[in-house]
Amino acid sequence: RKRRRARKHITGQRKKRRGGGGEPCQDLGLGRGEEAGEEQERGTGEGVGALPAQCTVLPLGSFHACSRRLRDHVLHRYFPRKLANYLGAGAGSLERDTPVAVHEGYRGSEGKIKGMWESFQKEGVLDLRVDIQPPRPQGFTEHFGSPRHCMWQVQYGASKLTKKSSRAKRGCEGAGAFAALLVEVGREFPYGLLVDALRLSFDTRRVVLVGEVPPGTLEALEAEAARKEAAEETPEEATEEAKARRGDGDGDDGGEGGGGGGGEGEG
Repeated sequence: RKRRRARKHITGQRKKRRGGGGEPCQDLGLGRGEEAGEEQERGTGEGVGALPAQCTVLPLGSFHACSRRLRDHVLHRYFPRKLANYLGAGAGSLERDTPVAVHEGYRGSEGKIKGMWESFQKEGVLDLRVDIQPPRPQGFTEHFGSPRHCMWQVQYGASKLTKKSSRAKRGCEGAGAFAALLVEVGREFPYGLLVDALRLSFDTRRVVLVGEVPPGTLEALEAEAARKEAAEETPEEATEEAKARRGDGDGDDGGEGGGGGGGEGEG
């Protein structure tokens, strides 16, 4: 009897572990910058090294940090599988020199692949996926591609816009993106180059463009980033900056004969 009870207990524990469906996700602080767990921080900013040929890191995007395990899974398993599906090729058929091209008139292709996302619920990541974002006629953004540049984005999180999405549960309420590529349409690039570019996006947490950058794009994006930064500035910060430009201190920072706050050495 004791042995039977022991066997039942062990079997019950195994069933609990295997079930997992109703268990809450573990929240490891994804997307909270410096507050993210150590495992997430190791997955980004490891040093970019030499920039891959035909790749440009754009001043666009502020992607979430992720674990090295998640990044490597996407680079070596998920992204190749998505590319193979898109090309109509067999899984595992891609070599580093296999030519890959996105043709004009491409359409978006979104949704998770069964067997490729489930294990990351323990990291607080639900519905991990590599999506081909729909093209935006007005031009690409942090989230959409354009008729001339196809965006491949590594995303996660439940969505209310599709019935195929999982339901959000405790610890897995977050949503966002980890990396993204903009691939020039109508040109062939080696598969290995795309993998290197996606790794660069993970490490810089910015959008990486593969191919030719349209004239004026970098300047326009930098100007837009500066405008957003200025808009996010608090009134107090703006006042202090204006004072600093005029040289109007509060008196504490002025010179000893101060009268209105000149710089060092000016009374």
